[in-house]
Amino acid sequence: MSEDLYAQPDLMRKVRCEEESGEEMEDRDEREERLVDIYMSADSLRGYNGGTETQLAAVQDRGGGPHAERRRGRVRTVCLGLLYLLLLTGFTGLAIQHIQVMKEKNSLRASYQNLQASHKNLTEEKDRLQASHKNLTEEKDRLQASHKNLTEERDRLRARECEIKVETGEYQPFPKNETVVADAEKTPAKCRHLSVVLVSFGLLCILQAVLNVSLRLALSDSPFKTTQEVVIEEEVEVEHCPLNWLTSGSSCYYISSKRRSWDQSRQDCLERGADLVIINSREEQDFLMKFVIAAWVGMTDRQEEGLWRWVDGTPVMKDRLFWAPGQPDGAFGGEDCGDIRVMIDFVGLNDYNCSAKVSWICEKMLQ
Repeated sequence: MSEDLYAQPDLMRKVRCEEESGEEMEDRDEREERLVDIYMSADSLRGYNGGTETQLAAVQDRGGGPHAERRRGRVRTVCLGLLYLLLLTGFTGLAIQHIQVMKEKNSLRASYQNLQASHKNLTEEKDRLQASHKNLTEEKDRLQASHKNLTEERDRLRARECEIKVETGEYQPFPKNETVVADAEKTPAKCRHLSVVLVSFGLLCILQAVLNVSLRLALSDSPFKTTQEVVIEEEVEVEHCPLNWLTSGSSCYYISSKRRSWDQSRQDCLERGADLVIINSREEQDFLMKFVIAAWVGMTDRQEEGLWRWVDGTPVMKDRLFWAPGQPDGAFGGEDCGDIRVMIDFVGLNDYNCSAKVSWICEKMLQ
């Protein structure tokens, strides 16, 4: 037993055992103190041994290695957590600041738009005020010119009044001398002569009137009429165009302001005692083209395609009238009614769909 006591212990195995048992202990510091106490008791029994010290240092290094590594791991974890927390805090602050900046930007943009609208309104108001100021200035100039003219007229009237007063003052104080008395005596004689002349003229007028009446009475008993009376009777017998109708030659023209089909337009003309217009010459066509842009006229080729006739049955003389370019063309599956067009690049007679809504021209002949 003494040999076992003084035998050199296997320090390496002891350390391993302690390491294995230390993994199950909660307090790491207490395990290290036990290990040191064991080494101290072993050295006191067999004396100091340099190799043993070296082994103890190695064992201590082995025993403290995992603990230090865990501690460093914990420190790293804590540092990383703190760093993450700082970054999260920084990003959150930047996001909040960005939101605030965007809100401020939108507010500034809205304020800028409001300022632009206000500036536009102020500019328009300034233009209106300038125009009003210009009008007021012109009105002021007109009033000043009128005032100047009135002032000059007033000065002229005052000057005239002064002249009249001067003349009145000059003639009133003149004494009546013998010459004036003689003229006053001669005045009744002159008035008598004038009265005689006026009476004579009146008698001549009365005599002329009596002669005219006698002549008219004599002519009324005669079976013959004077030329003037014949002309008057002819004027009375002449028929005039209705109200709001145009007159050209012996025809009256009614130009409608409404839009209807060709058949409806002709029915309206018949109800007015007329019919759709029949154009007999270029002069008549030129006259009507002054008052319309597009209007139905009284021609159609319903009875025979391509053979155009007026509403009175007479054929349309194409060579005597002016047609629009390329017309008549019978486009769009049949255009059997005629109208007159006055457009930029399309002027003259044209064939058109009879159901289309167009204004119309009625013609009525004078008796």
